[in-house]
Amino acid sequence: MVFVFLQVGNDPNVELMVDSIKISNPYSKIIQCSDLDTNKIKGVSEVFRISSDTNNLMTFRLEAFAKLNLNEPAIYLDSDMLVLKKINIADLLND
Repeated sequence: MVFVFLQVGNDPNVELMVDSIKISNPYSKIIQCSDLDTNKIKGVSEVFRISSDTNNLMTFRLEAFAKLNLNEPAIYLDSDMLVLKKINIADLLND
């Protein structure tokens, strides 16, 4: 299972989301998409960084996710979300 989120700017509350993923889906890969200046969030598997205009976060998010170029199923979350139970990707992709 792969989880992806965008984080621009340093907000310690984002660790709550990462912790919730690690507790509920312990074998997951967690990818933080970010700009060149934001700190790596504790607990993420990797940080994917791009250099682009962060003044328009929606466009920045789309660009980062597109350039990430994942070729596997992933769940894209906002950084203020929590994951409360194990997610079965097969159930999500059924039909």
